[in-house]
Amino acid sequence: MKIAVQIFGHLRTYKQCYKALHRNLLSQYNCDVFMHTWDTLDHNTQTWHHHRVKESGLTSGELRKQIKQDYNPKGLIIEKQMVKDEGVIVAQGCKISVFGMKSMLHSMSEANRLREEYEKTHKVIYDYVIVIRPDILLESTFNIQSYIEKEEQSEIFYTAGFYKFDHILNDFRYIGASDVLFFSKPKTISKIYKNKYDILKQIKNPDTSKYGPEYSFIYAIEKMNITPVFINYLWGKSFQIVRGGDIRQLEDTTQKKKKKKFMNKFVRIHLRKKKLEIWLLTMIPFHIFEFNFRVLNWFLIDFSIGYRIKK
Repeated sequence: MKIAVQIFGHLRTYKQCYKALHRNLLSQYNCDVFMHTWDTLDHNTQTWHHHRVKESGLTSGELRKQIKQDYNPKGLIIEKQMVKDEGVIVAQGCKISVFGMKSMLHSMSEANRLREEYEKTHKVIYDYVIVIRPDILLESTFNIQSYIEKEEQSEIFYTAGFYKFDHILNDFRYIGASDVLFFSKPKTISKIYKNKYDILKQIKNPDTSKYGPEYSFIYAIEKMNITPVFINYLWGKSFQIVRGGDIRQLEDTTQKKKKKKFMNKFVRIHLRKKKLEIWLLTMIPFHIFEFNFRVLNWFLIDFSIGYRIKK
């Protein structure tokens, strides 16, 4: 399978992530890499977090040499970023720079342009295009075949991410990080970036951006008659976003996983579309008590203590 891998955005913690990219993606397929990045390692715009990496001190030429050594890209652009104040959006109570989101789309689009030019010049045909940020740490093999729909009757956009709440169906309002790792057919990816200003317009729309800019991204894609599909390659399990240039963040994530697993022995709460499940003391090896009732004859509340009996 011939794959184009389009890397976009600030390099940030790429040094901690590129080996895993090679191991879990690039070495698995016949891949060509295309990258657009900026002349600073991290962003200088307002966003929802305050993580920053220290600048490397490398000149543009030295950085280019380092990237070519680490990624061997077929196309590479390192662009100087001139930060502008174009206002902010408010997403889930956090202010995020419009210019920062505009820059993200520009970087995505430029990496895509490099791939399109390479296709024309070298007469290359790619089966799929994977789009990813440099600070994404792949912790397991990215197996494209396992996610592809058997019969792709329509244009499909496959995206990784995480559930903001515990498995609330496939509602993209409650799925995060759906704009940092995704893939589709080359024509579909090109179609998305040809309409990047429609995406930016949607990001500025408070009705969608209040759920997060990634939802605005997905919403705009749906408007292009492209079907988004959430794949089982989850943040916190299959990949990490490494911020701040400190490997201790990964250790903190591991500790959080252990804490969550420990807490699940005492209480589990699952909120679904028409059902709330509350399970207490699940580490007890036998079932003690259970009852359930409906609210307004529509919403089911299920409460149990002890070992959960599968129904």
